[in-house]
Order: sequence, then structure tokens, then C-alpha cells
Amino acid sequence: MEERPFAKSTLRLFRARLILHERMQTVFRKSLDFARYTGYFRSRGIKVVLDTSYILGRGAVKDTYNLLADGIVMLSGTLAAGTCSDPEQWAREHSLGRYFGSSVKGEAGIDWDDPEARRVFLDSVVADADRLLTVAREAIEALPADDPERGRLHEAALVLERLLLQDIERREGGTRLKQGVSPDRVASVHDPQMRHARKSERRRFDGHKVHLAVDPESQLITAADVLAGNAPDHQERWIWSSRRKRTPGS
Repeated sequence: MEERPFAKSTLRLFRARLILHERMQTVFRKSLDFARYTGYFRSRGIKVVLDTSYILGRGAVKDTYNLLADGIVMLSGTLAAGTCSDPEQWAREHSLGRYFGSSVKGEAGIDWDDPEARRVFLDSVVADADRLLTVAREAIEALPADDPERGRLHEAALVLERLLLQDIERREGGTRLKQGVSPDRVASVHDPQMRHARKSERRRFDGHKVHLAVDPESQLITAADVLAGNAPDHQERWIWSSRRKRTPGS
């Protein structure tokens, strides 16, 4: 107890290596194997208790204007990286510099009580996104099929395309924000897997769900999985039923 433990950075580096080599479950499974070897599991039968809890996402939830701006910034940065350029400088050269401020909506300088001013501003943001997607498609087509940069560009372009589809309604007279929340809506560019969800009828959250399988006698967690926050609990319980025979220590 008197010895100085290893630094926190050691754990972070170890975790990063596990993720890099897709071995995230290694320590967890080794721990369960050790528990089974030492007899900590009292029963050899298949018996687990299932539970669900929520995990808050790490990305900030923003309105549609700033969410689109984040998508434009991400795709601009990916395109700039392909030419070894500074992202903000690349954006300015392509008339997209306004998206690199603190808030494209906050810095718009329009009368937000004027519907026509809001429409014109939204049209300009959507036009910039469409123009950037055209640049991205041309860049993707110019890259070899096995180039890793092609995959990164494709992924960033898909995020921006999805943001447009989920939040924007296109009409002859221009664009407008869709009414209501689209099913499976992406809430953050920086954590695109997080979703709008509810913990109860009155309490909502933005993030993910963790599903746990617990051995009721030893209280050890025998399996864990993370889903989108809006995934139905009962659907995942069917998945647990199919996994339990392969769960270490069960």
C-alpha cells in the first residue's frame, strides 16, 4: 500500500492500444475467466439479470443551423487535410470561413423575428453545404479506390448529407426547417452515434444506452453492450438471449 502506483497516463495508453488492436474486451473477459477459475461463480447454470441504463453523449446538442455548420467544418477539415492545408484557410479560400466562428447562427446578424430573413439565411447555409458536397464528390472520384483518404472523405460527406436530409425540407420557393424531430436524428457531428431519447415519459436525454447482464448470485457483470439511446429495451433483450451461451462465466 505504501508503494507509488503507476501514472494515470499508463492506463490511458493501455486503453488506446486495446482500442487500436480491437481488443477492448480482453481485460473484461480475462477477469470473468479468473472469477470462474477461482469459483466465484457459484452456479454453472445460465442465469442472468438484465438491466438498462443511459449514458450521456459527449457531443454538444445544437440547433439545425449550428449542426449544419459543424458538418461543413468537419468536411472542410477533411478536404483540407487531403491537400495538407490549414482547415480554416482552406475554408476561407472556398468562401466558407464564416462557419469557423463560435456560432454561425449567433454571428449571422439577422432579425430572427423576420421569417423571410430566416429563410434567406437558411437557404445560404444549405447552398454552402450543397456546394461543399459537390467539391467532396469530385475529390472522392479523383482518389484511388484503396486510398484511405477516400474513405475518410466519404464518411464526412455522408454525415453532412444526413444532416441535410433529416432537418431540411426543400421546396420550390426555397428551403425550410422540417417540423418535428426526424426518427433516428443525428444530434451531434462530434458524436454521431448519440440520439435523442427518453429515460421516462418526462425525462429525456441525448446519448446512448448500456445494457448489462449480471449474475445475481455473485453480482458480477457478465456481459455489456452499448446501443443508440433511442433503441427499444425489449429488442436488445432478445439479443441478450441469443448471446448468453457464449458469455464467459455464465
